[in-house]
Amino acid sequence: MSQTEIESKKGIPPIVGFGLIAVGISVLVDQFLKTGWIVFAIVPITGVIMLTEGMRTRKIGLIIPGSLVLGLSIGGIVFLSHLINLPVEKKVGLLIFFFAFGWIMIPVFQRVAGGHGLTWALVPGGIIASIGLCFLFSQLLFVDFVLYLVTGVGLALLIWGIYRRLFGLIIPGCLLTTIGPGIYFAWGTSLATNALTKTGMMLVVFSLGWGLLILFGRMLTARFVWWPLIPGGIFA
Repeated sequence: MSQTEIESKKGIPPIVGFGLIAVGISVLVDQFLKTGWIVFAIVPITGVIMLTEGMRTRKIGLIIPGSLVLGLSIGGIVFLSHLINLPVEKKVGLLIFFFAFGWIMIPVFQRVAGGHGLTWALVPGGIIASIGLCFLFSQLLFVDFVLYLVTGVGLALLIWGIYRRLFGLIIPGCLLTTIGPGIYFAWGTSLATNALTKTGMMLVVFSLGWGLLILFGRMLTARFVWWPLIPGGIFA
């Protein structure tokens, strides 16, 4: 075995040991306090242990599941807690949002550990977070899901594209960021009175996305990118 493989295997027993100790302490404390929920603390403790070990050894295979387990377990505890008096759909939204937070924190933890290259996790994180926000702040209509989901995907791609300086990600990010609100304000509100004006409103808001390409394109190049004015002007 190489030296790297030997050191990798040496890091496994401490993780298992700390995990078993945490399980034992949680079960023992719950036997005395009779809360019924302390046992659920085993899952976030396991996530913290995996995340800590992954950051110490710079192992992506521990950072990713550790962050996801931690976010999902916190959301599960909030969902099952009787101290938070919210409707079921709001608790579902919190559960989904905390799970998305686990995805979003993956590149952050990787960056703290001294690595890079996990910014792709912002895309599933943004998609899941937008669904959670829809459960929290909307009436759960179809147009509400279109607004939150499409806009969330657009923002995730836009942030990823700006960070990686990739125009191929900024283009769909800008367009999706305006497509969602365009559909919502046209078909989910009473601002327009008939189908023709609703379509016109949707296209006008959609055209703003092409204008955003000029703004964010200037961040990547030394000069302005003017060609998005052509399709944007046509839609407008």
